[in-house]
Amino acid sequence: MLNQRSIDRLKGVKPILISILIEASKDSPVPFQIPLDGGVRTDARQYELFKKGASKKDGITKKSNHQPKADGFGWAADFVATHSKDIKEMYNPAKLEAIARHIQKVALEKFQTKVYWGGDWDNDGLTAAQGDKDEKFIDYPHLELRN
Repeated sequence: MLNQRSIDRLKGVKPILISILIEASKDSPVPFQIPLDGGVRTDARQYELFKKGASKKDGITKKSNHQPKADGFGWAADFVATHSKDIKEMYNPAKLEAIARHIQKVALEKFQTKVYWGGDWDNDGLTAAQGDKDEKFIDYPHLELRN
């Protein structure tokens, strides 16, 4: 289940995505939480993450879905596996995929909403690790809504 700190970190994220994450956290195959910077980001913070190489979006000329859109909400959230304090385990691709696929299933079945995951941007069911060549930038902890 998402703890209060994670829920607080989602402030400003599109409400449907918050609801999906809360619901999915109840029976996720791997427990997850929302990390610092996992919700809405200011232009300045997005630029800092870009400069560090943590994002392909600079927050100025290329906006991230973590930044508020015209409706005032961020359309993205990041998550980490929380069954371990080990950073490698928190970002373990197989565990993040299990979480993401579960969140996508909950989104479709309970909210009739498609959620896109940074390990399989085109939602074809394949990741780069599985030989999918069309996945350019891999961002396993990332989820987003699209128009």
